[in-house]
Amino acid sequence: MCCLKTLCALCSNYFSQTNRESNQNMTTVVRFNNFTFTIPVPTSSQACTLLYQYKKSKEFKNDPSFLLFYLVLKNLINNSNDPQLTQDIVYIASYAWRSAEVDFREAYELLMEDDNVKNALEN
Repeated sequence: MCCLKTLCALCSNYFSQTNRESNQNMTTVVRFNNFTFTIPVPTSSQACTLLYQYKKSKEFKNDPSFLLFYLVLKNLINNSNDPQLTQDIVYIASYAWRSAEVDFREAYELLMEDDNVKNALEN
């Protein structure tokens, strides 16, 4: 439970709330395990940066939108000082992804249609 609380604190203020019509980041809420997590949907350039950073990773290659979601969380965790969080990230990300509202998953899937993001995935 401690890692969930820490992840919640890391994510809750990562991005400021913006509207969906803009090309800026928006904050979306994912609820599970009696916790509320605020998870960012990255901009195209942030998505490309993450995908290039981890492009040699073979993790989740069959589901690119989940891969991007996982990388956003992994990036948050890697920037923390708690090594236990890194060990739990796949479980947390998988559970959060399956529990997320459809709009949240669709935001990531739409990002996969961006030409820059497609290029980052392919290269």
